[in-house]
Amino acid sequence: MVDLSDEKTKDFIDKKTFENMLLQAQRKQKAKANRLKSAQLNSPLQALRIEIVWALCPSTRSIASDFAKQDGYVSSIIAKNIPEEDLSPKEQVALAKFRKRYWNSAGTDEYKIAHQKASEYIELYKSKGIDAIDNPRIRTIFEKFESSK
Repeated sequence: MVDLSDEKTKDFIDKKTFENMLLQAQRKQKAKANRLKSAQLNSPLQALRIEIVWALCPSTRSIASDFAKQDGYVSSIIAKNIPEEDLSPKEQVALAKFRKRYWNSAGTDEYKIAHQKASEYIELYKSKGIDAIDNPRIRTIFEKFESSK
């Protein structure tokens, strides 16, 4: 029990509440700066890798899409297309639950294999160029990547 009628206690609680809000805002700002710095360093190739991975995961993509279609709230969160740190806590929880549901359903085997393949494609692209890419769908992704440079 806290006696809020006591002015000293009330001031202390107000101070602590303000400090917590300030600390949370600083953490958010720091996370955003770290994300931006990381994105600038890895952005082009990381985005390319993820695009290739998802192209190589048709089953996982389909399951995720089906789950998103079933949940209009999650669909609206995804449609916002903003960084996760900028979502409300309620939206972050809903998105985390959505991801857990579809990963539990889809499994991670296809995704792991796709990551390995994507790394191989990127190394092949770096060493021998776009002409060495034999998969037409993946080659299209690389062509789009080159045209956006």
